[in-house]
Amino acid sequence: MKKSKLLILFLGSILSLPLSAALHYSSETNVYSHLREVNQQWDTNDGALPMQNTHFSNDKERIRFHLLSVIDILKKKSNEGLSASQVANRKDLLDELVGYAWQMNFPINKAYDYRRPCFIDEYNNFCAVGYMMKVSGFESVARDIQREQNYAYLSDIHHNAVQSWAVENGFDVQELAWIQPGYPPANAFQSIGAGTNGDVNDSFSIENKVYFIGDFTELDSEPCDGVGVYQDGSAECILNGLQGTLNDVHV
Repeated sequence: MKKSKLLILFLGSILSLPLSAALHYSSETNVYSHLREVNQQWDTNDGALPMQNTHFSNDKERIRFHLLSVIDILKKKSNEGLSASQVANRKDLLDELVGYAWQMNFPINKAYDYRRPCFIDEYNNFCAVGYMMKVSGFESVARDIQREQNYAYLSDIHHNAVQSWAVENGFDVQELAWIQPGYPPANAFQSIGAGTNGDVNDSFSIENKVYFIGDFTELDSEPCDGVGVYQDGSAECILNGLQGTLNDVHV
């Protein structure tokens, strides 16, 4: 039986939820809807968000926009009731988080077929809150959470050190829950352009790129001898001139 004539990429099992259940990053709609897709805490923390329509080139850009929006609001928030050390720690971590957001080295959600937080993934990508713990000297706490509650929402994480770490750095748990993004499923699938003209036999992921191999000579109507790579919504061929059929690959 043919595996696929139209290139379908997937990591893990195929989605059990319809793709229409989530707001796609490329949809032209209001800012609030996109932010709420990343984190439903925006329902109670919308502040003075602009309501113009927007869209994104990929989900990482949307997560970055979410983080930068939260950071901007938290930086303007009153520090009343915080000590001088708490204010300084809070400022330093929010500044660190700006750099983290721009790098966009976010975790990959391989465990759920819908958007979900991931504290630290198998490629050592930290979530926003986990990264804040790491740079403030609490990486061991982040690792504990990774081992025991890696895909939990912050409000459901039970670790004795989380509350004390938050207080030491001038945050409350509600603010951290607002920061914490949900990440789209890595096993989301989609067709790519004109697809392939033959079977796709295997795929695997390295550093947020999906490599796929198979018995095809064209990818998106261009010559390609059985090896391609997919990233951020587009695919390209990375091997020409091979004779025969590729069935497996090891890295």
